[in-house]
Amino acid sequence: MKRKTIFLFLGSVMLALFMLGAAGLIRLGSTENGTKNEEKDRLVGVLITREHLDLFDFERYFNENAGEILSGGEISPEKSREYAGRLYALPGKRELTNDETGEKTEIDQFVFPDVEGISYFVVQTSGKNGSFSSSQGDEAISDGKISLSYTDEGDEISMEAVIYISTEAESRAFYFNPVYQTAGGEIYAVAGNGTSFSGESTAGMSHRTELSEENTQTRNGETKNQSCHVSVTVSYMDPPEKTVLTQFDGENQVLLSEEYTPGTLPERLETERGTQYIIVETISGDSRARRLYSPEDQGLDSFLCREDGIIIKRYTSLTWN
Repeated sequence: MKRKTIFLFLGSVMLALFMLGAAGLIRLGSTENGTKNEEKDRLVGVLITREHLDLFDFERYFNENAGEILSGGEISPEKSREYAGRLYALPGKRELTNDETGEKTEIDQFVFPDVEGISYFVVQTSGKNGSFSSSQGDEAISDGKISLSYTDEGDEISMEAVIYISTEAESRAFYFNPVYQTAGGEIYAVAGNGTSFSGESTAGMSHRTELSEENTQTRNGETKNQSCHVSVTVSYMDPPEKTVLTQFDGENQVLLSEEYTPGTLPERLETERGTQYIIVETISGDSRARRLYSPEDQGLDSFLCREDGIIIKRYTSLTWN
């Protein structure tokens, strides 16, 4: 059996655990030789929003099922799903700014119009040179890991990520909306379930949400299995007030200690000559979180709290002297 596995790591990308799933929507077509193709829209990731996506077409639902509803009958979940509605993504641009130079660049990405959310999904694109997969993740996605596996029997998508949120955030609700890709390449989201903390939140609290789906695809008489598993952990931490970076030599003597406000660490850092290790302290009030970096590490992480309470992880590459 041939197997090809690709691991994608998104840079500086559990109290409640529940499973979310949405059934694939079937599209039937005919090939030139008359063989039926059964291609289901495939789960490829998640759109995380702070408010519920109101996509249900209640007017059509009522008009087409008024008799059953008014007589006290029940509408099956399978039939109700027909009215769930979709939010289609459009090709767009995202502007990135270099923290050091201020230079702005644009990258291609899919955009969900009129919706503020955190995108995290994999898109498969076909062209004259074949097909390839690419990932899209918002800056709020930290510690992101994506594994793509292709075999003769089928293929698998596995995605993990962490979203850090401030313990002082006003809103602590998250809605996990499944994202699908059609056989024609369109990307859309459907409304999903939500989770939130009530009461006081403290650093270290976390909850994980998982979305999983498996199906089979039939094309040109060949059947293959497809699966997708998405796991997102929401983790609470105190909002960082400053970051202290201290460089030590082999005798544990301080060579240089610098203090940064969140978001001001450079994208690249050259250590002092003779530096054997670095300790990064993230300080918030009386709390201090420390992490040690050695010459085996090619970079270090720092944190910045956005106005919406999401704490994003910034990466600084290291050149050791």
